Amino acid sequence: MRRYRSIILRLLGGAALLLVGALGWAFFVPIPAALDRPLDGTLNLEDFRGRDIAVIPTAEARAQMPVSLAEMGEYLPRITVALEDKRFESHSGVDLRGLCAAVWRDARAGRIVSGGSTITEQLVKMAAGREGRSWLGKAREAVAAWKLERRWSKEQILDAYLNRASYGNRRLGPEAAARAYFGKSAARLTLAESVYLAGLPQAPSRFNPWTHPAATAARYSRSLDRLLAAGVITAAERGLLASPPEVQHCEPPHLAPNFVDAILRSNPGLRGTVRTTLDLDLQRTAEWTVRTHIASLNRADVTQAAMVIVENTTGAVRALVGSSDYAVSGEWGAEAAELRLHAQAVRISLGD
Repeated sequence: MRRYRSIILRLLGGAALLLVGALGWAFFVPIPAALDRPLDGTLNLEDFRGRDIAVIPTAEARAQMPVSLAEMGEYLPRITVALEDKRFESHSGVDLRGLCAAVWRDARAGRIVSGGSTITEQLVKMAAGREGRSWLGKAREAVAAWKLERRWSKEQILDAYLNRASYGNRRLGPEAAARAYFGKSAARLTLAESVYLAGLPQAPSRFNPWTHPAATAARYSRSLDRLLAAGVITAAERGLLASPPEVQHCEPPHLAPNFVDAILRSNPGLRGTVRTTLDLDLQRTAEWTVRTHIASLNRADVTQAAMVIVENTTGAVRALVGSSDYAVSGEWGAEAAELRLHAQAVRISLGD
């Protein structure tokens, strides 16, 4: 009897040490520092009326334009939760039922085929920059997700997740995706378009609307079936939404290139949406005037010209043309434009 009692006590002591060690390890697992910093996204330059001039890519994204949940449309956040994490509102960062189901699938496959990650865990993974699949990494994410759920509301978590999610073609977040694939803002997405976009982050390369339309259409159909089974849409809606929405190929604009170059040179590290003093209507007129003037001269020794239109009362630049052909003389034009910039001709204002 003493022998069995000694074995039991040793087992209990070992289990207690393991528990203390696990709790100590969990205490030191941090929430990714990236989540404490505002998400600025890529630089989006606007003219003084709020019209897009250019979206400047970064190493992380071709376009990323963070917006609030209210600006993501009526359907996309709700559809995303239904497809990605149906118990999102009730769990505390880790979905134990989903995790057990994932472990069972992995055990049957003999490898990690499904992590059963919640939206909160996926957000932690994206913010930490971890790639690949490992149980140790997943354990760290689970602990960090549990901690994050005690600091942030569900709305904050969903907002941060959607704005960081990849929708393929280096478009991060619903706003960049909606503009690229449907030529509109996320706030104007229809139900069909929202279902279509919500299925992309699971495998943005495999479900690329531009290069793999058939696979993406099949994914859209499976998403509809899952939403019907979950009671999110009705059978009548399933029938109406049977055909996937028409996808466009919309690249971000890059207008007034000399003006954009000058802004980037004088303001390195600028991010987010920036409203400038440029007037796109006046800019187009100035570009046309420079081109026609050079053509009318018809001289081999005169191939370039520049024009800057400044508002006298404020000194704000309303149009800037650094060369008659940016593709040929973009560098020359940027340097010419900087002569006026050093005289504080261009003034950038945020949110004006």
